[in-house]
Amino acid sequence: EFIFNSSNDDFCNEDIFNEYFDINNLIDWHLLLLVSNNQDGLIKNFYLYKQSKDTPFKICPWDFDHSFGRDGDGELNQESFININQVKLLNRLVKTNAFGYREKLLQKFLILKNKNILTKKNINKMIDRNISLLSSEIEKNETRWPLEKINHFSTSSFSSEINLLKNWVSKRLKKVEKHLINMQKIED
Repeated sequence: EFIFNSSNDDFCNEDIFNEYFDINNLIDWHLLLLVSNNQDGLIKNFYLYKQSKDTPFKICPWDFDHSFGRDGDGELNQESFININQVKLLNRLVKTNAFGYREKLLQKFLILKNKNILTKKNINKMIDRNISLLSSEIEKNETRWPLEKINHFSTSSFSSEINLLKNWVSKRLKKVEKHLINMQKIED
């Protein structure tokens, strides 16, 4: 009711909004959707939860098969950009710019970039760490699910997919930053 039918005055009232939602959690979720390009995470594949009856709602994402440069069926999706209009809550925050939401979104991205968290180097390091954790299972996985038998992967290998992922992340971070900067130009 609050998301869809509250007046803009109530929706943009920080005290009222904070009774319903944790704004910092929403900013983190929004950035995760933008950086991962998780098309499927816009309307599903997340949990809405409260830590207690007296706390605001938070979002816990899950299931990222429609992300990081591939669609859920494995088809390449290198250029698309999520359509935030599908998420009424985030769309309304952007359009109304409630309590400086667009600026907060950009600032959080820049903070994470400046702390070397949302950088090509750091994300590649995380990918490499995960590869080392999975490396003993890669051969078993490829035996059980041979890549050449899966649509869109017939010419792929584990290493080619890692290269694709790392190249995509590098381009994506630049695209997201440009998008967030352009978002500042939207008229309230």
